[in-house]
Amino acid sequence: MSTAHAVPAHPRTPEAFQQPVGWEEFQAICHLTFGKHATVLSATELGTGMYTMTYRVSVDSQKWRMILWIAPESDRQFSSERVLMHNE
Repeated sequence: MSTAHAVPAHPRTPEAFQQPVGWEEFQAICHLTFGKHATVLSATELGTGMYTMTYRVSVDSQKWRMILWIAPESDRQFSSERVLMHNE
């Protein structure tokens, strides 16, 4: 079992538009993308996005670190914003 964890760029209140992603969610994304045996080694929030949560992620089965953009929960978005991730 990994002891690594996601590192937030700064704390947020529960009412903030952007909300951090939990470690279990990082593992679930990793498993969907790279297979059930892949493990997230680290995830560091870069804190550079105004809309998305942006993380630098290291996965044991990948040579390079990756950038992961995560959109806000759908109930925090305006209907016009739901296509922003696709358009970026």
